[in-house]
Order: sequence, then C-alpha cells, then structure tokens
Amino acid sequence: MFSKLSKNERKILSDIYNRIKNKCMAVAVNIIKDTALAEDVVHNAFAGLLKHKDTFFSLESYQQEVYIVVSVRNKAIDILRSKSNKEIQLYDNSNALVADIDFFDVEKHHESNEGYSQLVAMIESLPEIYQTVFELRYMDGFSNEEIAQILGIKKSTVAKQFERARKMLQQKVGGGEHSG
Repeated sequence: MFSKLSKNERKILSDIYNRIKNKCMAVAVNIIKDTALAEDVVHNAFAGLLKHKDTFFSLESYQQEVYIVVSVRNKAIDILRSKSNKEIQLYDNSNALVADIDFFDVEKHHESNEGYSQLVAMIESLPEIYQTVFELRYMDGFSNEEIAQILGIKKSTVAKQFERARKMLQQKVGGGEHSG
C-alpha cells in the first residue's frame, strides 16, 4: 500500500506513526468506543495520506501530526455517523460539554438523536479553524496550550478562536439571541 512512497517518505511516516499511534488510538476509541474499529480508523487515516501525499510531506513535522490526528478524528466521526440510527453518544462528557458551553438545555438538545444531530451539524458549520479548535478541545481533550502547540499558533489565539466558536454556536442555538 505504501509502495507509492519514497524510502525517505516511508521513514518519515513510520517515525510519525511510532510517535503518535497511541494518541491516534485514544482519539478514535474516545469517539467510537470500539478498539478493533479504532485500529481500522487509524490504519485508514494513514492509508488516506497517499491521496494527499504532496501536501502532507510539504508540512512541518508538528503540522503532519495534526493532519493525521484530525484525519483520525474525522474518520471516526464518519463511522459514528454511519451508525447514527443507533443511539451512540459522541462524548462521554457530553453533559460537561454542554455545561461548559452553557448555552442550551441538555435535555432539549441531547435526549434525542435529532437534537444530537443538530448539535453536530452546528459544530460542523463553523469555519474550519474554529471547528478544529473546538473539536480538539472537546473531542480530543487537549488544553489550549496543547492545541496551540499542535496548530503552531499562540495560546491566546486558541483562546480567542475557541471563544468565537462558542459565541457562534450560542447564536446558532439561540437563533442569534443570547443573554449571558
């Protein structure tokens, strides 16, 4: 499968894999709650790099790691969506997520698959950078400092982007009106 890669590219990918395989597995398992399926997700994320290898290998090392972790997260979410007819909870800490965001009623938006789907759709409708910061913080459990390091931006920028994402979600949930 990786025969399309040069020897140097295979070495780089192998080194990255060995450095972040546990983090990738943790992200996938946290989302889909199935270790065997998580292994497939991680494998598919690495295999998917072949489609974008020129872009991937032009990134800095830390950006490559972010690219893979985000790819793992997205592939895990895709699997979760494909099982959306079943009652699967995306976040173990969904009540903490809702309480921390503090802008909508847990019962109203999380009891049903419809409310859950609306929440996911709202998060996905955010501009990509805000969505990434928001998901890295809540889905993957990274601190602002860790997100700053992963994305190669300042910690204060992460905090601002997260706050903007939170406000955008507040507006979407409240129809643009939020008192708080």
